[in-house]
Amino acid sequence: MVKLLVAKILCMVGVFFFMLLGSLLPVKIIETDFEKAHRSKKILSLCNTFGGGVFLATCFNALLPAVREKARSGVLAAGTSPPGPGRPPAAGKMPEQSNDYRVVV
Repeated sequence: MVKLLVAKILCMVGVFFFMLLGSLLPVKIIETDFEKAHRSKKILSLCNTFGGGVFLATCFNALLPAVREKARSGVLAAGTSPPGPGRPPAAGKMPEQSNDYRVVV
């Protein structure tokens, strides 16, 4: 029990220092020298782009279970078996070939 508590405390301290480093990094990157200002703006722009990508990826990963459920219910409503690992779709009933396939969104 004590080992678990120590591990949790060490993880909290580690996360704190990584967050502190990440929040103070832009302050270090920003140059007061006008000749190097263009370079630091470019680096900060890339960091912002990376951060936005992380947020988008997190959002899309959170939406995946709902999309899978909607797609599965749509395939079942169309009367086909949902494809999966080791389960190919029913012959002749591919959603691309079926006229009565409805996408449930």
